[in-house]
Formats: sequence, structure tokens, C-alpha cells
Amino acid sequence: MDKKIRFYSMQEVAKMLGVSPLSIQRWVDSGKLKSNSSIIGEIEFSIEHLKEFALKYNISMGFLDTVRLKGKKGKETPYSSIAVVR
Repeated sequence: MDKKIRFYSMQEVAKMLGVSPLSIQRWVDSGKLKSNSSIIGEIEFSIEHLKEFALKYNISMGFLDTVRLKGKKGKETPYSSIAVVR
């Protein structure tokens, strides 16, 4: 079974982090925040990109409350309630 990965746009990530899209662009350009390019060439981010960025730069992961994952029996679980193991 293929697992679909949700990607977030620059505008969505900027809103989650409470910064401007220009800040996100600068972080991508400087290599601080990893990203992918979509089929049409737009910058996009996976939850793993965001989690890695938050852990590396000691950013509260409270913004991940806006990101919800499907859990058992189709229930949604706030990402921040899932334990992160380093």
C-alpha cells in the first residue's frame, strides 16, 4: 500500500510558524529549512522537513498542532502529541 505524504506550501508553513513567506524563502535559500520542488516547480515542505527544522533551531513544535495525522480507526491526532525520538 502506497503511503501518501502531505506536502505544505510556503504560505502554509509561513502561517504555521507565524512568519512571512519571505522568511521561509530565506531559510530555504540559506539551507536552514529543507524543501522539495513540486511537479510545477513550487517549493513544498514535508512534515519531516518542518520537524527537523524545529528540532535543529529549538523552535517550539506547538505550530505542529495545526497539522493533524490520521491515527487508528481514522481518528485524527495532533502531531505534537506524538512522541519524537532522537
